[in-house]
Amino acid sequence: MYHVLSSVVLPDASNFPPVDMCYRSKTRDLSSLERGCAVSFDTYYGSLSIDKWEKYTSVNVFRLCVEAEGAFEITIYTAPVTAPFTHVKSVAIFNQDFTKSTVQTFDIPEGIGGVVFFSLKVMSGHAAFIGARYEGEARAQNDVRIALNICTYKREDYLYRNMALLNEHIFHNPSTQCYGHIIPFIVDNGQTIEKERLPGCARLIYNKNTGGSGGYIRGMREVLDASDNFTHIVMMDDDISLHPAALERLYAFLMCVQNEYSAYPVAGAMLNINSSLQHEIGGSWRETQVEVQKGGLELSEFRNVVFNEYEEPFEFGGWWFCCVPVSTARRVGLPEPFFIKEDDVEYGLRINLQPITLNGICVWHEPFEHKYNAAMEYYIMRNALCVNARHRPWFTKAQTKKWIWRLYWGNILRYRYESFELILKGINDYLDKSWINADPETLHKEILSMSPPMASLSERPEAADHVDSSGVRPAGIIKKILTMLTLNGMLLPLRGEAVVPAYRNAVSDYFRKKRVYNAIEGTKDGFWVTCDRQRAWRLLSRCIAVLRRF
Repeated sequence: MYHVLSSVVLPDASNFPPVDMCYRSKTRDLSSLERGCAVSFDTYYGSLSIDKWEKYTSVNVFRLCVEAEGAFEITIYTAPVTAPFTHVKSVAIFNQDFTKSTVQTFDIPEGIGGVVFFSLKVMSGHAAFIGARYEGEARAQNDVRIALNICTYKREDYLYRNMALLNEHIFHNPSTQCYGHIIPFIVDNGQTIEKERLPGCARLIYNKNTGGSGGYIRGMREVLDASDNFTHIVMMDDDISLHPAALERLYAFLMCVQNEYSAYPVAGAMLNINSSLQHEIGGSWRETQVEVQKGGLELSEFRNVVFNEYEEPFEFGGWWFCCVPVSTARRVGLPEPFFIKEDDVEYGLRINLQPITLNGICVWHEPFEHKYNAAMEYYIMRNALCVNARHRPWFTKAQTKKWIWRLYWGNILRYRYESFELILKGINDYLDKSWINADPETLHKEILSMSPPMASLSERPEAADHVDSSGVRPAGIIKKILTMLTLNGMLLPLRGEAVVPAYRNAVSDYFRKKRVYNAIEGTKDGFWVTCDRQRAWRLLSRCIAVLRRF
C-alpha cells in the first residue's frame, strides 16, 4: 500500500513559505502556464531525501504523483547527498498529457538514492500545475498518535493563529493522512487562553507560571497519564510560525519508521521568521555554550537543501519543535524543572540518541537577538552548571573557574554589572541547591528585579556613536593593546556615549565611553549601561569569593 510521504508545498497569498523554498520558475502563476514555460522543484519543499527514507523507514519503493492540466515533459533528477555538493543528474523523463486536471503517477527508479526532485516543461498550448506529492510503499505500518505539548504564557495571538491553521488543515480535515492522529495539549502558564477559541480536540490545562520547563513537564505528565495511547510527544514553542506540512511529514515518517529507530527523537529545524535562513537544525553541548548544527544555511539554494540532509553528529533538538517517542520519555523520565533555558539540552543529552532530521519538518521563529533579556544570564549560568554536573564529568573545577573568570571580564568591560550579578546568583544558587525547593514564580520575579531597566528607542542619545549591528568587529592591534593596558579605557578619562547591539558586540565598542545604550535588534527596546569603577571592583571581590567555593 502506498502512503503519502510529502506533498509539494506552494506559497499562500502572503508568500508563506517563501516561493524560492517551494519552486523555481519565471512565472509566479502556476495555474496559467504557456508553451515552453519551465518549473523546477529543486527546493526545500519540492524535493525528497530518498537516502533518509531508505535508511530510517521500511519504504523501499517510491513514486511521484502530479496533478496538472495540459501536456508536459516531466524529468526526475537526483543529487547525491555529499559534502560539499557535487552534481545533479536526470534519472527519468516522461511525456504526459494531463486531461482535465488529472493525477498521474511516475515511478522513481530504484537504487538512485540522494535527494530527488522533478521539473516540468509545458509542451503545447495552455497548461496548469495544481499539485504534486511523493508516495512510498512501506513493508510495515506503525500506529501513530501524536500529542503536541505546547507551553504558552500570554502569547495569545500566536497560539490562536497556529491553532486555527492546524484546525483547518489537520484537526478538521478528513482528507489528510494524519486526521484524527494529532491532538494538541496546551499548558497555559498565564491562564489567559480562552477554551472557546481553540479547536474542539484541544486539551487546555491551566498552570501556574512554572516557566517553559515547568509547562512542558506538566504537559508531558498529562500526555503520559492520558488513556489515548499516544506514541509521540512534540515539544513545541508557542511563538512560532508553523506550516501544517511539518506535522504531515512527521506523521508519515513515524508511520513508516523502522523498529530499530523507533526510540529516536525527530528534531525540527528553526528558520528565522519571514525568511529562508536556517538558524539551526540541532545542537551539541560544548560545556559553556551550545554549538549549533547547520546554522546560517540559506535554504533557497539547492546545494544547501542537499547539504541539510547530510548527516553530521549532534546531540539534541531544540524545543521549538522536537518529537520525543513516548517510550523514550518513559525510559528517561520528565525534564528538569529549569524554568527556562537548557532544558532541551539536558533532556537531549539524557536521551543520548542523535535526533533524526528531515527537510520540511521546521518552524519559523524570531531570531534570538530580537529576544535578548539580561535575566536569562541567571538561568543560563545555573542550568549550564547543572548540565555539566550530570553530563560532563570531565569538565573540571579549574575549567569552570576559568569560564567564570572570563565571564567576569566580558561583562565588567561592557559595564554589564547587573548581568554579572545575575551570573553570580546563578552560581551560588547552584552550589547551595536553593533553587530546587524555591517557588519558581517568586524566584523569577526576583531575577527580573535584578535586571537592568529597559529604555525605549526614543531615549537613545542622538549624538552618540552608533555601532553597526552586522556582527562583532575585530579591534585593531593598537586598540587591543590599549584595551588590555587600560581595562578598556576604564583607567582613562571617559567621554561620550555609544549605541551597540545588545546581543552581539565587541568589548572595544565600549572603549572609554561614559555610558552605552544596548539596542535589542528588531525592537524599539534596549537598556543603558554606565561605567562604575567602584562597582566593578566590588564585583571582583565577590567573583573571587565565588571561585573559592569550587
